[in-house]
Amino acid sequence: MCRLLCYIAGVAMYITYISSCTDFSYSSSNYKVVRITASLSWLDVSSICKSSGRQLVSLNTAGESAALLEFLATNCHNGMYAIGLSRQPGFDRHISANWIWETGEAYEGEINWIPSDPNEQDSVHCGVRIKAANGKFADANVDRDLTNSIYSTYGYICEKHLSISQNSAYFQTTQSLARCRHHDAVGKMSAHCFRCALKCFKDDGCLAFKYDEVGGCQVKSDLIENTQFYYTRLWV
Repeated sequence: MCRLLCYIAGVAMYITYISSCTDFSYSSSNYKVVRITASLSWLDVSSICKSSGRQLVSLNTAGESAALLEFLATNCHNGMYAIGLSRQPGFDRHISANWIWETGEAYEGEINWIPSDPNEQDSVHCGVRIKAANGKFADANVDRDLTNSIYSTYGYICEKHLSISQNSAYFQTTQSLARCRHHDAVGKMSAHCFRCALKCFKDDGCLAFKYDEVGGCQVKSDLIENTQFYYTRLWV
């Protein structure tokens, strides 16, 4: 009898534990954790996120990464989750800067891979999964089923930015900064520049940013350099 009651109690605790693994907010973003219950690839879950106005999560700051891992460890299944980091085919998988976040910027620093990864060939288009238990990364062919016996991916994480609009009222500049504008001149940022704005907005230490084709997304923690070529953060 005790054994049966203990089993039922254990199941109830497990259900409560998993059911709390839904969504949480940190800084300017909301994160939705979704369990994979059908055959889906990395590209599939990326499309699902985008169809709901989100994107696979980009971990742009150490604080954001720590907050996500704490949430997963406290509330979620101890498994693999697809995130918004990927590498195009033809690029060396062992160079961290070849892995690009969904927000458009390259991974900074050295990627903390699980011991066997990255193991997909350089010719393969790959996405990344994060292990909830330790925050280590693992790669996966973007076209293959994430739930197969090799990848064994439990879920995926979508991110939505809460406090910044496409018009980016949180930044101003004294120049037109044509590279950051649409050609229709309606005043909205281009996709590349908007992603750079998001990167700056998520980092409390960022005071300004600019985007150009040569240097890509460049953020600043000081305003010593001539700011007329940067979008300057408005602290409102």
